[in-house]
Amino acid sequence: MFTKFIASRTAAFTVAAGLAAALTPAAQAQEAWKTVGDWNIVVEENAGNGCLMEKTFDNGILLQFGLLPLRDGGFFAAYSEDWTFIEEGAKAPVSFLFEGVEFNGESEGYIDGPWYGGFVFTNNVALVYEFAKKTQMTVTAGDNPPVTLSLDGTLKGVEELINCQAAQG
Repeated sequence: MFTKFIASRTAAFTVAAGLAAALTPAAQAQEAWKTVGDWNIVVEENAGNGCLMEKTFDNGILLQFGLLPLRDGGFFAAYSEDWTFIEEGAKAPVSFLFEGVEFNGESEGYIDGPWYGGFVFTNNVALVYEFAKKTQMTVTAGDNPPVTLSLDGTLKGVEELINCQAAQG
């Protein structure tokens, strides 16, 4: 599933389209776990009791990162009420840049009520490590302008996410 290009420090990741519906902002069957800083940790029953962390940024972007135990991986999803240009099911190249370390792949567009966004599945531990350890992330999807988000407090959020998942058995 993954192709890793060591020379360019990139890795390909793919979409888990069928899981997007279970993990959208309005998804049902979420149980609150804990809040760590600005990150809310929840258990998502529709994803095999996978835990996810989510944060709404000042610019209105909702970022989710979660674990998918039934898929042996995780996901990134980003949503905004302003991204009305996104088309349901449309695939777009996506890039995650963490202070010089880049991961490239494909996202799938998803719309849920007022939320427009994209979903990317990953089983690359290096991507998770960079997300937890770095202080900012720049995401570029398709021809859209890049979005840079602060990752302050993310390490503690990821640590609690792992605790949450461990408690699910």
